[in-house]
Amino acid sequence: MLLEVIAISLFAGWIFGGKISHLVDVKLVGAEFIIAAFVAQMLVPRMAAIDQSLGYLFHVGSYLMLLIAFSRNEPTPAVGLMAMGVFLNFVVISLNGGMPVRTAIPIVFTDSIHLKLAGTTWLPWLGDVIPWPLPAGLGGLVSVGDILLSAGVATMIVRGMRYSGKRRKIENGNRCRTG
Repeated sequence: MLLEVIAISLFAGWIFGGKISHLVDVKLVGAEFIIAAFVAQMLVPRMAAIDQSLGYLFHVGSYLMLLIAFSRNEPTPAVGLMAMGVFLNFVVISLNGGMPVRTAIPIVFTDSIHLKLAGTTWLPWLGDVIPWPLPAGLGGLVSVGDILLSAGVATMIVRGMRYSGKRRKIENGNRCRTG
């Protein structure tokens, strides 16, 4: 879902007159935690093959690293949306031992990240239960946390592309450029 959102956001930013080159001015503190979180996510299957508990710790730990990164940033709408999305996913995964997924067919998850939503699932509405329809069978199910995280990423990209380096202030009710 995240790759599609990034592509759509880049296109939307361009449509609204933004420039990709402006994204270098986006300030996001804690890049080392974000990179570490993605590395941890990639290692989850390998760690789970060694020990299921180790895979779970890497999975939950990746979300903690993202939360640390977001907590180090200025509170903006984009950072707030991303942090809330990560937090909701962290909560549901922590409580259930993986991301619950609603499925109508019998399925056994072998990726150590997902599990079938059941009657005993804690906070089932926070699991992957929302259809994300895409053409050519690329869609799937997403969570409320995924949607909030994606909205934050989209907000950061579109706003970042539109930022020209000049602040606007209001004087006598009219917008004017400064600096």
